[in-house]
Amino acid sequence: PVTQSENNGQMVMRFFLPSNYSKQNAPKPTDKRVQIIDLPDEYFAVISYSGFASDSNFIKHHEELKVAMERDGLIVTGPPLKATYNSPFTPPFLRRNEAMYPLKWDYRLLQRAPHIHNTHTPPMAHAWGKSHDV
Repeated sequence: PVTQSENNGQMVMRFFLPSNYSKQNAPKPTDKRVQIIDLPDEYFAVISYSGFASDSNFIKHHEELKVAMERDGLIVTGPPLKATYNSPFTPPFLRRNEAMYPLKWDYRLLQRAPHIHNTHTPPMAHAWGKSHDV
């Protein structure tokens, strides 16, 4: 996937590499603005949606996710991320997009809110899963 977020007013894009790549064997960037980094393990709350990855569609879904997280007592640890998975040529009804919030994870949440799923799907977290290094 590709994720987008803001950091100090700047747009940050992340392109996730397959798990067989590491910082040591990834292709070297040709643009000095591009960095290959390893990310720490994180947990995310995620909501998937189809259609265009427009700002309005993203805002609608990350706000819906945040309401559900607050209802379930989940603690957000950062700004929302927009994740996109398809090329611009994919018809909107077939596209997969996600709004994601990093969160402070506590396995006791599964007992309090049984509708929360703890899944692990590389290379990114889906539902309530853990991310991989990139």
